[in-house]
Amino acid sequence: MELSFFQEAIERLPERHRYVLVRRYGLDDRGPSTLAVLSNELEVSRERVRQIQREAEHLLRSKGAREADGTLCQQLEPI
Repeated sequence: MELSFFQEAIERLPERHRYVLVRRYGLDDRGPSTLAVLSNELEVSRERVRQIQREAEHLLRSKGAREADGTLCQQLEPI
């Protein structure tokens, strides 16, 4: 249940945010990617990739992406 909720929350992210988060943490079975690799793929700076990653993490922690009891938010705090 928790994993499916997490997957649903990731699917609700904007495409670029979802892509960065999935690639940075290796959620696509390819292993984690570095900021440098993603910056080359997206043709933006490493700093911009980092910002997109943080925005995606913030969106996942936001009210709209968690259950009423805060389950997802608690699971994401260590990120």
